[in-house]
Amino acid sequence: MERIPLFPLAAVVFPESAFPLHIFEERYKTLVNNSLKNQTHFGIVLNIKSKLKDIGTAVYISDLIKRYDDGKMDIIVTGTKRFKINSISDGEAPFYIANVDFIEDVNDILSQDLLESTIELFNEIASSVSIINIDKLNPNDLPNNTPSYYIAQKCGLTLEQKQEVLEKMTENQRLLVLRKHLQELLPMVREAETISKIVKYDGYYKPKYFRH
Repeated sequence: MERIPLFPLAAVVFPESAFPLHIFEERYKTLVNNSLKNQTHFGIVLNIKSKLKDIGTAVYISDLIKRYDDGKMDIIVTGTKRFKINSISDGEAPFYIANVDFIEDVNDILSQDLLESTIELFNEIASSVSIINIDKLNPNDLPNNTPSYYIAQKCGLTLEQKQEVLEKMTENQRLLVLRKHLQELLPMVREAETISKIVKYDGYYKPKYFRH
């Protein structure tokens, strides 16, 4: 068990991911300054509907972008490992202190078929969208052990879905959540693209072979 400062947010940070933060509250200025001075990590945990989730991610400050005259800061934090909160202390510091256990994945063999089908769905969605440019996933660029965390950052998940991914205990479980989300998203993207084309052409949808 370890004691770490807590930074509740309306956000989910995944291990191995970078996340920007603007620090403006006095208590979190203190937390961040302590972390910078002592080179220690702190925990980011989802605060939704005024309730803290039990599982969060420990982060370290990977970059101090800017320090303002009034003490506010722009920083980048990078996720390291997940933790489960056992208890929270309030009053001994300006911010929460939590007793946590760090958690690791249950041993499992990554399903290459599951990974490939998830990537294919994502790339199909990327190809279907014309309004903005979405970079396709290159399997060679994904982390070997936990590609799901990388994919999850790009899938347009809700906070609840991100938390669900974070709480899964195997890579395959996380990929199943992502694949299901992408399967549900694909037809909606196609429909939205069709509607945008109808609007663009004054109410008439022009297939590619009719365009000049």
